[in-house]
Parts: sequence; C-alpha cells; structure tokens
Amino acid sequence: MLTRNVLLVGLGAILVAAALPAVLGANAPQCPLSPAGIVPALAGVRIPDAVLFSPEGKQVMLPKLLAAKPTVLVVFSGSWCVYCEKELARLQTIEPELIRLGYQIVAISPDSPDALQKGLAGKHVNYQVFSDMARTVSTDLGVLYYVDANSRAWLDMGQWTGNNVSAQPEWQLPDPSIFIVGTNARIQFEHVGASYGQPIDPSELLGAAKCLAEKK
Repeated sequence: MLTRNVLLVGLGAILVAAALPAVLGANAPQCPLSPAGIVPALAGVRIPDAVLFSPEGKQVMLPKLLAAKPTVLVVFSGSWCVYCEKELARLQTIEPELIRLGYQIVAISPDSPDALQKGLAGKHVNYQVFSDMARTVSTDLGVLYYVDANSRAWLDMGQWTGNNVSAQPEWQLPDPSIFIVGTNARIQFEHVGASYGQPIDPSELLGAAKCLAEKK
C-alpha cells in the first residue's frame, strides 16, 4: 500500500477541486516534528508563488516554470540522499513517455545551488533541478518536517553532515514526494511520504499522468 497517495481524476475530481482553497498562503501547514505529522496539500490546491535557483545560481520563478507545461514535480531531501537518487533514477525510466504526453519533470530540494552542482557532477540527467533553499515550496506543500535528535545523530555517524547542507542549520527536510501539477499550478496527483520500502511504482505515476492528460 502506498503511503498518503492521492489521485483525483474525472468530473468528481473537478468538483472537489473547485471547492478547495485557491491558494495555501497564510494557511500553509506548519512544520511537524516528524514525517508522521505531515499533512500535505490536497489535490486541487494551487501552489503559491516561489523563487527557486538553478544549479548555476540563476533565479527562476516557479509560476512561470509551471505555466510552461504540465509538470511532474519531485521534492527530494538533497543530493546526499541515496533513496532520493534511486527514486529519480526510476523516474528516468518513464521520462520519455512523460515527455511524449506533454509533461516536464522538475526536481527541487533544499540543497544550495553549489550543492546541486556537486550532486549533478558526472551525471547525465534530462530533468530540471532547482534549489528551494528557503524551503518555501516544501513548506507550502506541507511536506517539511524537523529531523529528530536520533536521526541527526545517525546522519552524524554516517558522516553525512558535511554534505547534508539541505538539513542545516534548522534541521528541516522535506519528506520525498511526487506531485503532478497543471499549468494553472494546481495539484492533480500526489504521492507523499514514501519510505525506503515504499517507492512509487513508475507505472502508477505514468498511469496517472496518462489519465490526467486524457481529461484535458
């Protein structure tokens, strides 16, 4: 069973989405003390404006980015996260089909632009990667949480602290999540809180993307 997985399609979804708040804004979820306390934004909610940074340090406006194409938005913990790397690699297996359907893949993390550049060094990726250093997007999506003391100690023992720039100094990280977002910046599908044993099945994501594309 996939954790906190939401898919709304068809006429019923349109009616539900219409009844949801237009923008999160001041009602954005607070940062919980663990992933278990995460309450993600619902399908139909519009992602608020935010400024991201490319690995080269160039500012990118999120609304403009999302308006270009329907987007598979991947929120990951950082380039140091082995699980996140595997999740992104799985997405690459369906990337050609997603592109054929008219989607773009955008991955964001709290890593600094410099850390993103180091993480991408020597890798060939077609998807776009951006820094959400202020954690604005992960906060607005309701997927940010505080890393507890035990987890911090584990990271220290694993000698990840030096690379774990996405967590410091506040020790806040986003729970790895995947969203499908329309060009109107509204969430259409979400898979939030996947654990190491519960990654999203790429075929499920592709099925949702196809279904949503057919509803246009």
